[in-house]
Amino acid sequence: MKPFDLHGLKTCDLQSRPSKVFVEDLGQPISLDATAADWLDSLPHQLAANNLRQVRDHLCRAADNGRTIVAAMGGHVIKTGCGPYLIDWVQRGLVGAIVMNGAAAIHDFELAIAGKTSEDVSRSLSAGKFGMARETADAFAVAAHRGAEKERGLGAALGRYLEEINPPHAECSLVLAAYRAGIPCTIHVALGTDIVHMHPHVSGAALGEARRLAESRLRRRAP
Repeated sequence: MKPFDLHGLKTCDLQSRPSKVFVEDLGQPISLDATAADWLDSLPHQLAANNLRQVRDHLCRAADNGRTIVAAMGGHVIKTGCGPYLIDWVQRGLVGAIVMNGAAAIHDFELAIAGKTSEDVSRSLSAGKFGMARETADAFAVAAHRGAEKERGLGAALGRYLEEINPPHAECSLVLAAYRAGIPCTIHVALGTDIVHMHPHVSGAALGEARRLAESRLRRRAP
């Protein structure tokens, strides 16, 4: 292959070249007495920092206009330690409904009951022990049946179950916080995807019915 001939290369002046980052977009240091709002505004006007400010602005507009704010999440929001922020929003009345999948509910329950979650998959799977936590399966078995039989839905039933057993780390549970605040908490399971589905006493029919009831009630509440 012949090398590229660069003798015909043409340059342009830097000022006329299109650019995406400008000095006014750079992050700025802030003082020790700065507020959280000051910190957000001081972040670079780039990428995720812009997204974060957009979320803040949207939440503020929704709250000011009296709109219901719904927080929807998967398991990683809870397992990476962000649950306490959402619990604070629920307790302050900012968030009016919680929507989560089965994994998020499992992590939430395990943190409340045992103070830990996120099983070591590579270590447990090879030993044939992955997903065998008794307390987690028992809780979902009870919540599924109660949610289906009494038309509460899975989230409300799990919240009531947590209230009844008074777990040692109750302050870590978003499901329990929603139950205590009297706001909807719906758990949208996909059958066969969660560790509790391997346990014979966890009824797939009850899980499905509890989910259906919760979704139906949530649709009736929607404006």
